[in-house]
Amino acid sequence: RRGYSPDIAVGSLAGAGTLGFLIPPSTVMIIYGVLAEESVLRLFTAGFIPGILLAACFSGWIMIHTTIRPDLVPESERALKNATFRQRILALKELAPALFLILCVLGSMYGGIATPTEAAALGVLGAALVTYTQGSLTWRTLMDVGIGTIQACSMMGLIIVGASILGN
Repeated sequence: RRGYSPDIAVGSLAGAGTLGFLIPPSTVMIIYGVLAEESVLRLFTAGFIPGILLAACFSGWIMIHTTIRPDLVPESERALKNATFRQRILALKELAPALFLILCVLGSMYGGIATPTEAAALGVLGAALVTYTQGSLTWRTLMDVGIGTIQACSMMGLIIVGASILGN
């Protein structure tokens, strides 16, 4: 819809989907850590460097591939290559909410301030603060988040129960 080549769009989504297992906070690592009685913080530490390296490789490949074949990217995106250094630095402010949440969750764990469970609560509090400051915190949003949380927790519970049954 936005003018990207299907190859680039689908390929980058498929590649990024695999990164969710490695880059903290990974739900798969949390479930594994709880079931195997391993330190979730140590699992996060082990996945961080490989995940970042893999993300850098994916990003590098997309940059190289779209430089060789600019027709894969819409014209509006190609114009961004001409942005000045100052414009690029100023555009980084759009990352502030995500960096704030990373600091809330991972920073509190690695800083020794919170356990993984407490860090998750700090992440929820940080996300509520971000949505409030962006003006998108409504009762409807809270309802949608609550339903999504119930669905995700139910799914994880069923996976754990199913794995326990099959394990026995």
